[in-house]
Amino acid sequence: MATLHEIENAITVIETQQSQLDSSVVDVSLTALREKLVEMQAHSTGEQHARVTVLVADLTGFTAMSELRDAEEVRDTMNALWQKLDSVIASWGGRVDKHVGDAVIALFGMPKAREDDPERAVQAALDMQLELALFNERSRFGNEGSRYSRSAPQAQLRMRIGIHSGAVFMGTVGSSKGQTAVGDTVNLANQLEKNAPIEGILISEDMFQQVQDVFEVSFQDPIEVEGRSRPEAVYVVKREKARPFYMSIRGIEGIETRIVGRNQELELLQDVLQASIDGSMSQVITVLGEAGVGKSRLLYEFERLLALQPEKVNILRGRVQREMGQQPYSLFRDLLANYFDIHRRNSPAVAREKLVRGVVEIFADDASRARKSAHIIGQLLGFDFSRSSHLEGIGDDSRRLRELAFQEMVALLSALARQDSGAVLLLEDLHRADEGSYDLLDYLVAECAQEPLLFVCISRPTLLQKRPSYHMVEALNAETYQRIELPPLNLIDSRHLAMDILQHVRQLPFRLLDMIVNRGRGNPFFTEELVSLLIEFEVIVPAENRWQIQLINLPEMPVSPTLADMVRLRLTKLTELERKVLQKAAVSGRVFWDGMLIEMVRAQDDALSEEQILETLYSLELRDWIYRRKLSTFSDMQEYAFRHDSLSTSIYETIPDESCQEAHQSAANWLIDQNGRDVANHAAVIAHHFERAKNLPAASEWYQEAAVFAQNAYMPETAINHFQHALQLLQNNNDSAPQRIKINAGLGDMLQRQARFSAAIAAFNEMKSDALRIQNHKAELQAYRALILAYGFQGDFRALLDLSQEAEKVARAMNTREDTAFALAGQAWAYFASNQVSKAVKPGRESVALSTKSGSKLEMAFSHAVLANIGRLAARYDQAVKHNERAQQLFQRQGERLWEALMLANGAYIAHAQSDNEKAQTAYLQCLQIARDIGDYFTAVLALRHLGRLKQQRESYAESKIYYQQALVYAEKSGNILYRAGIARELGELYFRWSLVPEGEINVVDIEAHIQQSYAWLERAVKLGRDAKQPSIEAQALIDISRLLLGDDAYHDAVPPLLEAIDLMETAVQSAFNKQSARFVLALAWKTLALVAMRLPDADLPINVNGTEVMARDCLEKSVALLSQSGRKGLQEKVKTLEIWADYEGDRGNALRETALLREAEQVKGTTSNL
Repeated sequence: MATLHEIENAITVIETQQSQLDSSVVDVSLTALREKLVEMQAHSTGEQHARVTVLVADLTGFTAMSELRDAEEVRDTMNALWQKLDSVIASWGGRVDKHVGDAVIALFGMPKAREDDPERAVQAALDMQLELALFNERSRFGNEGSRYSRSAPQAQLRMRIGIHSGAVFMGTVGSSKGQTAVGDTVNLANQLEKNAPIEGILISEDMFQQVQDVFEVSFQDPIEVEGRSRPEAVYVVKREKARPFYMSIRGIEGIETRIVGRNQELELLQDVLQASIDGSMSQVITVLGEAGVGKSRLLYEFERLLALQPEKVNILRGRVQREMGQQPYSLFRDLLANYFDIHRRNSPAVAREKLVRGVVEIFADDASRARKSAHIIGQLLGFDFSRSSHLEGIGDDSRRLRELAFQEMVALLSALARQDSGAVLLLEDLHRADEGSYDLLDYLVAECAQEPLLFVCISRPTLLQKRPSYHMVEALNAETYQRIELPPLNLIDSRHLAMDILQHVRQLPFRLLDMIVNRGRGNPFFTEELVSLLIEFEVIVPAENRWQIQLINLPEMPVSPTLADMVRLRLTKLTELERKVLQKAAVSGRVFWDGMLIEMVRAQDDALSEEQILETLYSLELRDWIYRRKLSTFSDMQEYAFRHDSLSTSIYETIPDESCQEAHQSAANWLIDQNGRDVANHAAVIAHHFERAKNLPAASEWYQEAAVFAQNAYMPETAINHFQHALQLLQNNNDSAPQRIKINAGLGDMLQRQARFSAAIAAFNEMKSDALRIQNHKAELQAYRALILAYGFQGDFRALLDLSQEAEKVARAMNTREDTAFALAGQAWAYFASNQVSKAVKPGRESVALSTKSGSKLEMAFSHAVLANIGRLAARYDQAVKHNERAQQLFQRQGERLWEALMLANGAYIAHAQSDNEKAQTAYLQCLQIARDIGDYFTAVLALRHLGRLKQQRESYAESKIYYQQALVYAEKSGNILYRAGIARELGELYFRWSLVPEGEINVVDIEAHIQQSYAWLERAVKLGRDAKQPSIEAQALIDISRLLLGDDAYHDAVPPLLEAIDLMETAVQSAFNKQSARFVLALAWKTLALVAMRLPDADLPINVNGTEVMARDCLEKSVALLSQSGRKGLQEKVKTLEIWADYEGDRGNALRETALLREAEQVKGTTSNL
């Protein structure tokens, strides 16, 4: 073999005689000799790395570009491009070795090799090709800032990439001071690049063996490689394969275990999927189970079965990641990221492009619509399409964006379901989901009801505490929702699991097996953790094929050890540094990053080196405490995770308080430094760390930041929690008053959106108090406005009137027309809502006049809304329609979607009053759609209840029930007891009317079922009405119960509920602000008591009411008198009551009295029609 010196001499000789030799021969000879020289120099002075993945990429089209642009522009363009491509390499953990002309050589596995370096290199190559395509696309339109103006024709750059994995030498070449990679691996990667197709990625056989499970490839003809005797097999990479949730089911020491004890649950999942496909309907199945009980394994097995079934379905996978907090719509971001192969390491531009291309492929017949859909969905999910022309007109309107994106998600999933036999959404860790994800899930299930979609939701039981309405949704929609509750394994299945884990033990002692089974308590994770503990204590000694048992080493442990007990025992077998590293990591949660960990550990002990900490992490990996994750939230960090949530929680509990506080402070500071512009997205996590660090001012500030972020993303529940937390951490003094004003304003707004009006009023009153304390008049008036709306929506019209009059005085004193007009509109609202229409006219008209003078469109809209309601109640429908349409137009122009919806509801009231039920139904449905799109509970409940009433009046009872049930779900979500009480009573009435359907149209069994349902709902309404301190609802429910008893011929039993109702309402009439409504309910009670008295066997005997003896005639007389004072609605009911009274008198031979009563009824009818 030639020596280094001999090769150097040969190069010198050829170079000196170059002019006398054939140039082509000289070039080939010199190239070969120089490459050999570099390799030998590296061998002699460098360091060998056994396994490095080498990526070589070369650009073409550079010459054509040079002909079209000047030299400076070409230089700037290429620098910008290489910056982007180098950034892609770095984001996947690669290192640029060198740039050579238009090529780059990158190394993956330097300075330290990782198991997934080959996969990272291919991912980087795919992203580089996509980044180049985006660069070319932008170049067609000039620079990135010039979106709409095309420049001169642009030459398109193309790229070939070759990748090989193997040993390399790092050494100094020639006079260069830096080290570079040389060797056969680099040479082969170069050859692969030269043979790669334009815009393609060519990999070697060695690479193929390592990445074939991750990427789709196509076999190419082998290539001849210089220096190799045989052709090299090569493959072109096409794309990444779909990623399953679980890449492996390997457990302790790499042992694969079978699933045990879950066959019945697997069969149910398959049956529900088949029902969804056969019936073309959405289905939801929720798998609930405690930590470690096997939910994830069940999902893995179901996914595996999906791949084997004959009917192909699209599979979408989403998981809620706990470590970065409640990011808006994080579940669905993860779902689409998985489906479209969007990685956390992708640049924002690449992530956006992958999303757009994926959606375009689904909507193949309408690419333009697909791009718009992708941009809208992407903006909601946080992919930042803010510069898109498709978002013009939306701006920062989070409600409008949410509305459009929800609709586009429905279209997207529907299209996916129709591509094949259906689609399955596998949603894991639903109990951790953010509020936006819950709302979107509810919306998709409702709007995709006729699509073959199966939603499989995996959750812990805490879901039902975090989202109480979920239980109500399941109960009311049994045909759509099903639940699997995973119990612990029984003793037999637990034994099978333990024996599977210990399959390499030849003779397993029964004593040890029984201990594992009994102390594992049927929990697979606990069982595995117990076996890990026994391995740590060398009770079980793993060997390659045969494990040994040494019972003499069995440690002392509780009879029923908790996971924390087992973790504490395992920690005693670790070194001090290993324990310290695990404890610091647990501060972050289940997931942590090497950069964060190094900073936290060295903050406590700066003598420790980075290398020591990384080696400790490697040791903990080998001992199954943690594992590396393939993707990372932070591109230049390695992301790790504990094997299970419960493991990190148990370790966290062992950290001393002082050390824990220091670690949380370090974690908060590190997250702020890492997140940069995206810091608001992680504000809640940062706040949590500051709070645990006892840095309360900083914690309050960051909770407020998190609340505002959630508020802007339209996540009311999340925002409420963060606002309340921020308030709790603030001291109540003048210094904090400005901050408290902002927090209470946001808190009240969010509470109001959820129809939690009492809590919203409390927040706005706090805001007003703080504003008065520091003389902030602007904030004071804002608080008054907010309170006017809150009292109005709550239906407390006495308080609304008092507050509006107070607000008018303050606004006039400050000489603000807009606020004065708003206060006057509040007064008019209070009057017309309590049936005092004549009193509402003056403030209503004055409000319109003032708002017109001020030029405030919003105040004008409110004023017209007030006048529309006055017109409706006065039965001046032409005027009502005119004002309502004007208000709706103004609200629409101001982007006030909530008030636009409320004007649609008001238009429906007017149409219904004119007996135009079709128009009313259409308007209510439009109102409901907006309410759902913007997530407003108050408006949704309002629309659904009225739709239920319309369907009930048409005797469409099944449809009516659906509307009422949907209303009840919203009421449960809001926690509004008043709504729940009202809807319960309406459902009771619905089932009562349903039971009266003639027997030929309904069977006896159903009649009895409806009667029982009616009783149940009415009894619930009585309780809820009492709890809500709403005597009208309680009394109406009692009246309806009496009517049910009357229908069952239980005449004597029907009397007590009516006496209670009369007692309630006679007291209520005295104090009620809306006396007409109170009198109306009391009149119904007296009328129903009269009907009971007529049916009693001893009908001529009086009934004792509060010490007074009354007959049926007395009851009817009282009812008629009260109805005469109950407004237009009372007059309509008075006609019916007079006719009943006339029949009563006729039956008793009082013909004259009968005639007089019938005449009076006709007169009232005439009066009613003239109103």
